[in-house]
Amino acid sequence: GGTFGHTTDGGGSVTNLALDAGSVYGQSNYVHFGVEYRDRGATNRAGVDPRQQYFNGDPRNDEPPRVTLRLGDAATTDVLSMLNASYTTQRGLELYAFGGASYRDGEAAANWRLPNGNNTVRAIWPDGFLPLIKTDIWDGSAAVGVKGNAADWRWDLSTEYGFNTLTYDVNNTNNASMGTASPKNFDAGRLGFGQWTTNLDLFRELSLGHGRPLRTALGAEFRLDQFQITAGDSASWMDGGQPILDGPNAGSSTIRPAPGAQGFPGFRPADEQNATRNNYALYADLETDLSPKLLFGVAGRFEDYNDFGSTVTGKATARYAIVPQLALRGAFNTGFRAPSLGQSFFSSTATNLVAGQFLEIRTFPVSTPGARALGATDLKPEKSYNVSGGVTYDPSSRFSVSLDYYDIRIHDRIVFSENFIGPAIQDQLAAIGLTGVTGARYFTNAIDTHTNGVDAVVNYGIYLRDNGVVRFTGGYNHTRTHVTHVIPTPPELTGFDEQLFGRAERGRIEEAQPRDNFLASANWTRRELGVVLRTQRFGEVTNRQAKVATNQPPDQTFSAKWVTDASVSYRLLSRVTFSAGADNVFNVYPDKQNDPGNPATGYAGNANFGMNPYNGISPFGFNGRFIWGRVSYGL
Repeated sequence: GGTFGHTTDGGGSVTNLALDAGSVYGQSNYVHFGVEYRDRGATNRAGVDPRQQYFNGDPRNDEPPRVTLRLGDAATTDVLSMLNASYTTQRGLELYAFGGASYRDGEAAANWRLPNGNNTVRAIWPDGFLPLIKTDIWDGSAAVGVKGNAADWRWDLSTEYGFNTLTYDVNNTNNASMGTASPKNFDAGRLGFGQWTTNLDLFRELSLGHGRPLRTALGAEFRLDQFQITAGDSASWMDGGQPILDGPNAGSSTIRPAPGAQGFPGFRPADEQNATRNNYALYADLETDLSPKLLFGVAGRFEDYNDFGSTVTGKATARYAIVPQLALRGAFNTGFRAPSLGQSFFSSTATNLVAGQFLEIRTFPVSTPGARALGATDLKPEKSYNVSGGVTYDPSSRFSVSLDYYDIRIHDRIVFSENFIGPAIQDQLAAIGLTGVTGARYFTNAIDTHTNGVDAVVNYGIYLRDNGVVRFTGGYNHTRTHVTHVIPTPPELTGFDEQLFGRAERGRIEEAQPRDNFLASANWTRRELGVVLRTQRFGEVTNRQAKVATNQPPDQTFSAKWVTDASVSYRLLSRVTFSAGADNVFNVYPDKQNDPGNPATGYAGNANFGMNPYNGISPFGFNGRFIWGRVSYGL
């Protein structure tokens, strides 16, 4: 089948082609293969750039302002494939395999570099430039296994390996510290992750007497993780030593151009990593009917990491049927999550918008001198406790309702620190030999959080005889997350007016996700015709700034919005299905950022001088209406 669509406000056209084919041999042997091609164009919802582009006195400053940024979805091209196969031998052993591979070519834009900027080599880019970050992503996985029966146990032995590589190229840019010798395109390096997992699972029903089965599952797992960072070419990260070549700051010894490729400085040799970790686990799961109405289960898992030691987690579940149509359910479980290798070892430099300023922020691994100088300590595992309970009512095939409550507490949660910026921080880092760093951050076990919420779902169907069937679905979710504890700011940051975890990062946890969401849909089918209407209310979200001050952008709350989708489909000759629809039918956008800034004073505001009219925390994006059509053919 194929899908074709575009956003009505320009940009973002999508083409999607997919093929699935499979064959069955005998009663239990099969092979299935799928391949998909998807091309998505970039969207751009940026506003015009009102800033002065050229040096004083240049007549080009009198030209009308233009859009210089690209704000929206990146352009991507994807090719994906998947294979699933199974073969049963004459002795009853089932041999199976599945796997897939995908490739994505992406292009996203960084921030516009002004023609009069200190980081623009005007001999190369006399009218400024927009750096383009190109990514090549490879994903792959393959699993093989065998299932069988022995001594009344069903067993399943499998092994799987998966990997992901992400290669960065930065094009249409320069390394201003290299002057006119700077290339325009750079190899910025690569990230890689691999995981190999082997499992043995055993299943059996034991008898507890009186017709009560004890459903038993036992298992063991071994996992090996690998995380890699490969440095980019030297021009992507080096300080070429050249001063600013022209303009009012030409030759300055105090104002220097930033080293590295503008937009995404490459990974440096000091960033390179080749970290590994392994762990093994043993687990058991028991479930039985204590009575005709009460189902009860317990599960436990022992896990041992070579870098974080061992832990035991468990879970208990129960379901009580008051009557066959009405049941209560509940669960309690503990959790343990070791820091990922990426959280422990990731290192990079990226351009961040901080309080209206674009700064080169360095992410330090916690074990490095840069992180230690700012108070970092070794990461600890996260631990969690989760309680949930609910009720389900299912009196008929036409009507059902469920209501669930959940309560999750996470201790030693791993988050990003605040962005540490300012001359005092730069001096602190320079004291240990780290010069040219305008800001820094790291991962830290900074907080404990408490999340609780309610989920409600209602389904209702109406049979209209010759006029088909209408199915209604309604859903509501309310979720709140509170930061219940913040560790003290380390003494290394004392006197720098810096917090380890402050307003901005706390806001992302507590207020950057909607607390209330509502969904309603109706699906009408009549023979070959189908119509779907769906509307969803996304609750309000808030963007907090790092500090509250007269010279800082203000916090802003973005109001709740309703987003409605509609589609129609028609099946022709039992094989061909035509579909068409629109996502976000009424072209709803989030509220615009309310502080555009003032280019005359250099105050960027929330909206970066009006160039960023929409904030990225919008839960439904800011692309507007998307119209699409699809043709499917069954082979």
